[in-house]
Amino acid sequence: MWYCNNTFMQLSVPNPYQVENRSPDLEELLWFRPKAQPRWTSATLVPLRSTSPVLSALVEAEQRFLELSSDSQELYRPLEEHPELVKTFASLDGSEDSFARFAGQYGLLGVRVLVARGKSPVSQSFAEPLAVWQTLWTEIRFASGLLDLCAPPVRVTALRKITSISNVGVFIGPVMPSPPLRQTQVAGMDAFGVRRPELLKAIREVKSEQGRLVAAARCLVQLTANAWIAGAKIPEISVSPRVLSDASVNKWALRLVPNCLAAALWLQLARALEGDVVHRQCKSPRCRRWFVVSSDKRLGKRVDARYCGQAKCRKDIWRINRDKEQRNGKTTRKR
Repeated sequence: MWYCNNTFMQLSVPNPYQVENRSPDLEELLWFRPKAQPRWTSATLVPLRSTSPVLSALVEAEQRFLELSSDSQELYRPLEEHPELVKTFASLDGSEDSFARFAGQYGLLGVRVLVARGKSPVSQSFAEPLAVWQTLWTEIRFASGLLDLCAPPVRVTALRKITSISNVGVFIGPVMPSPPLRQTQVAGMDAFGVRRPELLKAIREVKSEQGRLVAAARCLVQLTANAWIAGAKIPEISVSPRVLSDASVNKWALRLVPNCLAAALWLQLARALEGDVVHRQCKSPRCRRWFVVSSDKRLGKRVDARYCGQAKCRKDIWRINRDKEQRNGKTTRKR
């Protein structure tokens, strides 16, 4: 029996507290991926005592919900198979169609509520509110955009336009023009709104302007990620440490276990903030998929990688270069 978000699903799955010795990652997650793309539906929220007050307030007026179109699902490991998943999610356009396609490929976020299409109990089912998808996407897109500005080469001009550092606090405006975001006070406050003057002092003591701007931006990402990981934003989304066992070699290991796919996205973003990995987009114009590069070869591709790893991407670039050379009257080198 596998338990997932107020819904019991009788499936033959491996023990979630037993992990094989496959990779050096500190994260572990087994998740369900639907074999048919989920669909959006209009319904009415059914209040449940198990739903947190924060989530209830967020979705109380919601009328659009994403639900499975089929009960057929498969189990997979998103953190292991898709280390670039958080960047893929941040790159969505924010439409219902883009959310549904993402859910069809990688699974639902894991924040389900009970909805009804009529007065009969038969019409009730579990689905995910559009408001949760929009909230998660907005904050991940914002935080991911800040990390992109801080990655070498640091875009100082862009950071200067959205950052204000004063004796009162550090303010950072929106990185993306859409959706509109109000200015958020970050440094000098922790995830719960308590004053933290040590953060503001540490930022102001950085000598270079570039260093101060980068420190302020990364501070925002840090506090935001901490709030989501701790369940302070939405209690149904959190990460917790677990001791998992490898029965084959009689060993145990401490792992960070997200309770849902939404929590796994923030865990990936936190890993990028830590500095072990950087997300990069494939240079092939026909691909543009995101992939991970790292100085640790076990965590991603080498730091000078330009392609996601698919053979067709290298061939596409070779053809583009060949066509350019032919137009310029040069001879194409053999591969």
